[in-house]
Parts: sequence; C-alpha cells; structure tokens
Amino acid sequence: MALAPGVWCPRRDEVSRRVDRGGPATYFQSNSSGAADPFMTAISTEASKTVYDATSCNPSYSRAQTFSFNADTVLEVQSYTTVGSDTYSSTTATVHDFSLLASPGVACSTSAVDISVSNSSSFASSLVVFMYTPGEASYANSPSMTGQIVACGGITGSNSFALTFNPSASGEIPGSSSATSPTVSVLNKYVG
Repeated sequence: MALAPGVWCPRRDEVSRRVDRGGPATYFQSNSSGAADPFMTAISTEASKTVYDATSCNPSYSRAQTFSFNADTVLEVQSYTTVGSDTYSSTTATVHDFSLLASPGVACSTSAVDISVSNSSSFASSLVVFMYTPGEASYANSPSMTGQIVACGGITGSNSFALTFNPSASGEIPGSSSATSPTVSVLNKYVG
C-alpha cells in the first residue's frame, strides 16, 4: 500500500506505539529553509542501532539538507531521491554505518531508478554507506562517499562521481554480519 503525500511514515518501533502528531505530519520533508525533518531529528539523537521501516515511502529531498547520524542506521524505503547539495555525516568522530535499502524484496529490474543521489551530495568519511536496490541507482554531479552501492539494475555514476570502496559496508547491516571478511571481485573498472 503506497501512502499518499503528507501521510506520516512511522519507524518500525513506533508502529505499536504510534504517537499522535496532531494530524498527518510528514516524516520525510524537504524544507526550503534546510531545517531538519522528523527523520533527520531522529537519526541525530538515536543512542543505538536503529532500523527505520518506511518501505511504503518515497523520500525526496530537493533542498540542501544535513543528515547527522548519532548511531548506525538502516533506512528501508520504496525509493530515495536527493537533488540538493546534501551532507551526510556522523555527529561525532565515531564512524557510523548508514544502510539505504530501496525496494527490498523486489526482483531485479532495469525499469526504475530506486536510488538517486545528485548535485554535490557529500558523505563524510565518518560515515560508511551501503546502498542497495534491485533496480537502478543514479549517482551524479560530484557526489562522494565511502562504502558500497549494489544495484541489480545497474549504476549510473557521472560528473566526478567518487566512491571509496569499503568491503565491510554491506556486513554492517544488522543480521548480515559474518565471521569472515567478504570476497571482493572487481569485474569492470572504468576510468574517465
């Protein structure tokens, strides 16, 4: 079931204790002032690893936003789009993990871009990022990050796309870690 615009997309732990926010508040907002939305406020204050189950939501940020993570975070969404000069970082010098899972559980497809990050989005080295989609991922216009992007439908990286590969990024998803290091095989490398 897709939620209409303006409907609150709750965190997994809030489903059983849904808080009345005085009407249909939007959990993911692109505020023209760059002010934090409820999601940004929550991730900046979390004290422990947290999974946000928003699989029926399509967060789209069109302004420059700041995402500050105080703990390891997993965000499960239908799709995720940013088109502003967004900044992602840890609230402290502690390195945190951010896993973005778009359309989890769906079969591989090249019919849709489920993750789109553009316009100089910056992920600080204090944040190890893992992005997964069974669809396509678009990463353009000078974004940079440390981690991994796994897109079954393919990845479009353009205009000074910079990715510092971190083989442990995918092992940081709660419930997916293993006692052994992952094996990494590079099939194609493009330099342009």
